[in-house]
Amino acid sequence: MKPQEFQHKLNTAFDHLIEDLSAIRGNRAQTSLIENIKVDAYPGSSPLTVKELGSIIVIGAQMLAVEVWDATIADSVAKAILNSGTGLNPVVDGKMIKIPIPQLTGDRRQELAKLVSQKVEEAKIAVRNIRHDAFGAIEEQKENNVLSEDEYFKLKKDYDEMVGEINTKLMAKGKEKEQGILNI
Repeated sequence: MKPQEFQHKLNTAFDHLIEDLSAIRGNRAQTSLIENIKVDAYPGSSPLTVKELGSIIVIGAQMLAVEVWDATIADSVAKAILNSGTGLNPVVDGKMIKIPIPQLTGDRRQELAKLVSQKVEEAKIAVRNIRHDAFGAIEEQKENNVLSEDEYFKLKKDYDEMVGEINTKLMAKGKEKEQGILNI
């Protein structure tokens, strides 16, 4: 495995963590809470996401709104948000769907902080698996005399440095999200 490919896989694992963390609710209203919720808007077609069906607007710290482009699907969008497991209760007003964001309780904050830690740990496991696969590939190249002993150890050292850097980024991003959840 080439260093560029290795770095790309590590960055993909980091990007996946960012995506996972964006769906975890913090103290403030954020569009990522609802933008990827699937909606069966039109019978016979595949589900679309909320962001594909309208404009999502943040109104203050505790309110989101979705202005759907087709008023006939407003109820479908509201129903999808209600049934999404986010604990949000949308209110339909014509083409506008208002979604109040309730304050988090102390217990819920702790649950979400644990979920953040779990997502960071999953990302670290993915990074370890990528590292394991890469080390296996360069070990095989060394055995087949594609890599010299020096090249092999240099690649291992470089890969370990890349893993260290990405793990630092993963931990920092997780800590940042936890602080955002736990701080009132």
